Formats: sequence, structure tokens, C-alpha cells
Amino acid sequence: MSTEEGTLSTGGIGAKRCSNCRAIKPPQDFNRCATTRDGRQSYCRPCARDLLRERRRQTAVKKRERSAAKNNDAFAVLRANTDAALEP
Repeated sequence: MSTEEGTLSTGGIGAKRCSNCRAIKPPQDFNRCATTRDGRQSYCRPCARDLLRERRRQTAVKKRERSAAKNNDAFAVLRANTDAALEP
């Protein structure tokens, strides 16, 4: 069995190792990617899906935090202006 760029040759039937789970799978278990040499992504479909979900979750959390901070700043200015207007 010879290795070349993460692809294992097994008697004419190619196999590829996932960079995440390290399992050896057939090329059909990897999404297509025009920029790679073998035309497939380095992560198998289940790993790619899980990684994408986690990235989207992290992005949503960061977005909510930025929005909350922005809203807190706006409300602080509003409170200050309201308090100043209500003082005799």
C-alpha cells in the first residue's frame, strides 16, 4: 500500500484518510473540492458537517455577544440622557 498526499492506493480502488477522525474511507465519502489535488476535501462528510455546525454555533455566539454589547452601550447613553432630563 503506497501513500501519496493522504490518498492510499489499494489495488486500483482509491481510499483516503480523513484529517479529523483519521479513518480510511473511499473517496465518495469526501465532498468535492476543486482546489485540492485529488478533487476531494480533507475531511470526510460527517466530520465536515460537524466542524461546520460547530463553526456556525461559535459565530452565532460571537454575533449575539457583539449585539448585546452594542445594545448595552446604546441603553447606557439613553439612561444617562433620561436621568439628566428628569433631574430638577
